[in-house]
This record gives sequence, structure tokens and C-alpha cells, in this order.
Amino acid sequence: MHPQLPTSGSDFARPLAHGDNGRPGPLRAVRPGRPHPGRHRSAPAPSAPSAPAVLTQDDTGRTVTLALDDTTQLRLSGRWRETAPTVDGRAVVLVPVDYETDPGFRAWDVRAAEPGEAVLRTTGQEGLRPLRITFRVG
Repeated sequence: MHPQLPTSGSDFARPLAHGDNGRPGPLRAVRPGRPHPGRHRSAPAPSAPSAPAVLTQDDTGRTVTLALDDTTQLRLSGRWRETAPTVDGRAVVLVPVDYETDPGFRAWDVRAAEPGEAVLRTTGQEGLRPLRITFRVG
């Protein structure tokens, strides 16, 4: 017969590995949030999501990942198209895209140039919140 084990509160019971006779070993109280040694492995830290094909002013605050030599496009429309974006860092390069007819937005190809991190910023017209997108290249 097993001793009384906690059934509620901050502790709970979890069986240990099987003994030599094939029967479950003794029970031991384990605190939630602390994995049993050898049973659980921590998941790798989540990384930034891959960059979509097109980024816009609605993507402000995002952090995205580009593989080396990959390209995504930044499109700014409305009052955002008045000011060209700048980049802090050397991980990405902005290349303006020129259209024969006005598509209603300004565009730049964002090319992953070297491993590292870069921050793209622009202010748009006065009164708009600043645009900021972080790129991780690796």
C-alpha cells in the first residue's frame, strides 16, 4: 500500500521509471513546472517568423527572419510613402523599386546582405506613428 499522496494544491504525484521487476517504481511528489529529470527536454527558444513576401506599414513592431541572400519587399502607401525608410545595421540593404505607372505605393526590395540584425525605420508624414521593423539574417 502506498502512503497518501497529495491530490491537489501545488504538488502532484508522478510515477518514476519501472523497477527491475517490470512494475512501476515508487511514487514521488513533483512540483508542477519542474520536469522530472531525464523525462522532458526543453524546447528550443522560438525564433522570429520568416519574412512574408511583402511587408507594409501595418507590420510595424515585427521582427522577421531572412535567410542570407533572400529578399522581401517593403510597400508604403498613403501618408507613409512621403518619407524613404532608413536602415540601422548592415544585415539588409534597401533597393528602391521603380514602376512605370504609379501603383499607389512606394516599394523597396529588402535584401539580406550579411548575417546579423538590422532595424528599418521611417516616420511618414507628421502625426503618424514611426514605422520600425527588425530583420534577423542568418
